[in-house]
Amino acid sequence: THNNTQQHTAVIVSDLLLFGLLLVNILPKTMPKLCFLSRVAGSCLFWLAIHDISVSNRLVVSGMVVPEGVARFQLLSTLVSPAGKVTLNPEILIPEPNDPTAILLLSNAISQLSSTLRKGKANTAWISGSTSSLKTFCTEQQTALGNFPGPVPVVYCGNLRDASAAGTQEGGMNLDCEAIADAGASGVLLPLSLGDNQVTSIDDITNGKSDFGDLAETVASAYKNGLEVIPEITLEASNSWTEDKVMAVLDAVKSNVKDPVAIVLSAELVAEEETEGEDQPKPVSIGLPPIPSDLEDGIPILGSVRVPAGNNRIGDAVGELKTNGYKGAFLRADCIPGFRLNPDLELVGGFWSAVIGSLKSTRSKLFKFNSRNNMETSVGQKWGSLQQSVMDSGALGSPEDNPYLNADGGDYQAF
Repeated sequence: THNNTQQHTAVIVSDLLLFGLLLVNILPKTMPKLCFLSRVAGSCLFWLAIHDISVSNRLVVSGMVVPEGVARFQLLSTLVSPAGKVTLNPEILIPEPNDPTAILLLSNAISQLSSTLRKGKANTAWISGSTSSLKTFCTEQQTALGNFPGPVPVVYCGNLRDASAAGTQEGGMNLDCEAIADAGASGVLLPLSLGDNQVTSIDDITNGKSDFGDLAETVASAYKNGLEVIPEITLEASNSWTEDKVMAVLDAVKSNVKDPVAIVLSAELVAEEETEGEDQPKPVSIGLPPIPSDLEDGIPILGSVRVPAGNNRIGDAVGELKTNGYKGAFLRADCIPGFRLNPDLELVGGFWSAVIGSLKSTRSKLFKFNSRNNMETSVGQKWGSLQQSVMDSGALGSPEDNPYLNADGGDYQAF
């Protein structure tokens, strides 16, 4: 009975999303007169699909397995914006304290962080830490089922963010996909470069290795446990990446990782040369090449943002990603000032909530106020001139000529 229910739910969700996509994107182009009605109907179908996904998530809480494909729909519906905006996906580094008191307080801090990110309108949450911390985060997200905003899909980034390099260990790091799926994650991030090595050509990503060991074995284990795979490629920023080179790299990724739900491209920051005598901070480029137009409607490509906060650098980086055809921004923990020295999760949650709220807000950014006085004459100025002319003419008399003022009797003029 459970298997039949799972298959039935997956079919319903897939049909709703398919017809919703047809009504929102395709039908308005072919029948412009029905544009408004088709978009409204498509939005309703998307809402029904999300409702069915929420019902499936409730089955997870009760101990049942999520229907196959639901995690993919969850990530696709959040990593890609129907309005064409860049989605915002923050990376969270959860520390592993050694102090017993800090360990007891960590669970409450993670729950508060999870709630803050959800209320801050993050599209997805990318967690780096232990599987126990991951489970605490996902459990808090499940408490939002049936509410608005709803649960945020979670992507697990491993427990090696602060390690020196994954490639220093023989065979890479182990990724327990079963424990990750039991914790409640929807997908995993798979860096396809060993350690800090950067990709210069497709030969660098066809060796069958990743930061998590054997690539094929890791991908098979992830799909077996119902997790979606998101490969990450670190491109060499100094290399000249043409559209053909980018297309070749993405094709190589898709040939090594079967049917990824999304692909993350990363690169080192590129700062412009400083000029003497200039006090203005120099802009920082994220160093990522434009995405070929042929892929813009295919697998979502996310760009990694590592610029430090301040001077609207994060906003400029997100705008650069949108211009270059990226569907989403992977906001790395490097954006947080002193993120390695200050692992306070309350400050981290407040920082990302403020950043995402500012990036998604349209108030006071594109708003311009232009005023023009279309009156031929100024009424106020004309009235003032009339008063002055009357006083100058003497029609109101002079204080010295006041017949009611008896100076000998003690009267005096004050003001």
